[in-house]
Amino acid sequence: MSVEAVWEFRERLNSDQALQADLMAERRKGEVDLVALAQRHGIDMSKRDWQQAAREKPDIELTEFELALVSGGSGTPNPIGSPCIPGTKGCT
Repeated sequence: MSVEAVWEFRERLNSDQALQADLMAERRKGEVDLVALAQRHGIDMSKRDWQQAAREKPDIELTEFELALVSGGSGTPNPIGSPCIPGTKGCT
């Protein structure tokens, strides 16, 4: 596990339609655990990695996909650029 895994997850989340669909399906159910989602897609990261990544890059710019997730006030960005989805575990 490492901070690099967080960045890998973010990159894949922004380019992998299957991962995006899985995220949206989880979001419709309510609570989303981004660490568990990453692990289900073969990315070995922990909540501690997520928190460390947030400290290292607090002002990262959101991508188009991330902006779409937070548009209309449905969420707020967290410090690593991935959206904090209401009900999401792991956002700081």
